[in-house]
Amino acid sequence: MQATSKKKNDQNTQFTETFNFAVNREPCTLTVNTFKKGLLGERLNGITIISLSDLPKDKSVTSWYTITKPRKSNETTQGIVPTTTAIHKEDSFRKDKEKKKANQKAGKIGQIRLELLFQPVVIPEAPMKGITVEGEWTEELSMGNISSNPLWFKNPQFLLTVSKSCTVELELQQPANAEEPISFYVLNYDNDFFKGKPMTVMKLDNVVKLDDSALCPLFKLAGPTEPVTAKLSLKQGTYCIIPCSRAKAAGEFAEKPHLGRFKLGANCEEHPKRIALVRLPTADPWCELHIQGEWTEETSGGADIKESNWTKNPQYLLTVNKKTDLSITLHQDSFQTSIGVYVIKTEEPDRKAVWYKDEIATTAQCGFACSVGLVCPRVKPGTYIVIPCTFEGKQKGKFGMYVFSDDKKATIEPLTTTWAHQKTAKV
Repeated sequence: MQATSKKKNDQNTQFTETFNFAVNREPCTLTVNTFKKGLLGERLNGITIISLSDLPKDKSVTSWYTITKPRKSNETTQGIVPTTTAIHKEDSFRKDKEKKKANQKAGKIGQIRLELLFQPVVIPEAPMKGITVEGEWTEELSMGNISSNPLWFKNPQFLLTVSKSCTVELELQQPANAEEPISFYVLNYDNDFFKGKPMTVMKLDNVVKLDDSALCPLFKLAGPTEPVTAKLSLKQGTYCIIPCSRAKAAGEFAEKPHLGRFKLGANCEEHPKRIALVRLPTADPWCELHIQGEWTEETSGGADIKESNWTKNPQYLLTVNKKTDLSITLHQDSFQTSIGVYVIKTEEPDRKAVWYKDEIATTAQCGFACSVGLVCPRVKPGTYIVIPCTFEGKQKGKFGMYVFSDDKKATIEPLTTTWAHQKTAKV
């Protein structure tokens, strides 16, 4: 590092010193502090902050950097402006003095000339044992920690097949410069319904626990030398592994999604042929519909279908054109309201239902959750009414609803037309 400054006698002073330091991750900045000697010792009088993120690799960059007063410093320091000429005539001295005053007023006290050289160090990756697959968190597939997350299913998913009971070691790692802690969840996978498609509905008992309390390994940076690991005794069956970041990109306290590549490994030391690991989907992906709505005091009739108030709930007309598996997920940002979903068959698709009959599916019960869902295997072509509801009536809140099916031509739209004449009578 080479620096140039001026003393009071206007003579240039140069010194050359080399410093080597490690940069562990991006983004990174270099802070240079300058000190001034006083009667009571040295005191901070200047600072400059340099971004190192844009430096070219293996190529030195030499530049001047402005030194400014520290924000909390009220001390008056003499401005320092280097000159490129060695001959100081009276006119140039006057101009320099005016420039010093201008810089001093703007908080500038001088400049420093640095030569910076960035030399990347390649950290060797320890090879994973067993099966290794690569994945990536993208804008569309990075919703973060799946716990209490309304869009937990918008994360990469992988299918682990265990042909016979065995102990499986799982390992997850990301590049060394990643800044977001990561981990993974293991869920029981219903292969009879999902058939190689990503999971869209989850209950707490779907999660394979590490022990009596832990639902997943501890979140950490998980670089190549310290991956996230877990050892599980798994029975014969299919499992869904969801790698995710700690930060949630959905819900009440949504953060910026974590983007980047990762590696997931699975190993059965004693019987390696008993397991298989692939990325989902392995079959045709879901056809996805999404709709947003809101409950108000007037449009929140509660979940009790034995009372007539349920007809006040929002209703949506779902049309499917072929026999299909159907999955519906209702989500809200928080879990302050107990919510649920009903699906009924209708022969009158032009108006809201007033008679609860021909139930196709329903959530087992309403729940205080960010998302609840249901599955309907082999639904016949026709028109159906989907009814999102709150457990208690007159609740307020916004919601969203995803409908997943095999029908590319399926549609869903709000039902707003009601019967022209309605009358309630006690019987």
